[in-house]
Amino acid sequence: MFDLASGQFDTPITNPFPTTEIFSAGAWAPCLLDGSCTADFNGDTIVDFFDYLDFVAAFAANEPVSDFNADTVVDFFDYLDFVAAFAAGC
Repeated sequence: MFDLASGQFDTPITNPFPTTEIFSAGAWAPCLLDGSCTADFNGDTIVDFFDYLDFVAAFAANEPVSDFNADTVVDFFDYLDFVAAFAAGC
């Protein structure tokens, strides 16, 4: 809890998602050092909801970068493949 008198928390705040664990379904997950984390759509080394939003924006705009399965066609299969990779995390 927060102590108003001292302006401090009486219990330490810790990170609920340690970087040694992989937490799927879009929570923060570290990407692999070799860059093989396809769920990190925006390339910021963190898999989070911003990756999902960026992919959906690119997909909605029919941008070539949203061809997630690299079959030269942007279609719903790209969306499904990205969602599967995003849910799996890194």
